[in-house]
Amino acid sequence: QLLEQRLQELWRGEEHRLAQESLRHQEANDSDGRQILEDRLQELDQMCQSLSRDLARRSEDQVEQQEAATEQQAALEASRRQLQQEVIAALEEGRRASEQTEAELERERQCQERARAEIGEHECRYEQLKC
Repeated sequence: QLLEQRLQELWRGEEHRLAQESLRHQEANDSDGRQILEDRLQELDQMCQSLSRDLARRSEDQVEQQEAATEQQAALEASRRQLQQEVIAALEEGRRASEQTEAELERERQCQERARAEIGEHECRYEQLKC
């Protein structure tokens, strides 16, 4: 857009200058002056075409960059979702393992209590038999 604005400013300035040159040359009816104007007009036309091509190329580049950024953003979002699912699954697995470990520890504690109770009973019988 800046390029297009600059092009318009250049064109207006050149139009004004060309108009002034044209008046001078018309007054003098100078055929060399007309040739100079035609050459200058041709140069300006080539410059405008070149600037237009540059502007079009830059617009295409911006579109391509935007498309690439959109694709990259989509890929990152998909990776984020996948990682989030993996983290949730790992947390769930850890929770299940923790519950299982707690249950195993509780069974082990109960088993030890029963063993202590049995040992206590045997000690009592032993003491009774000793007497």
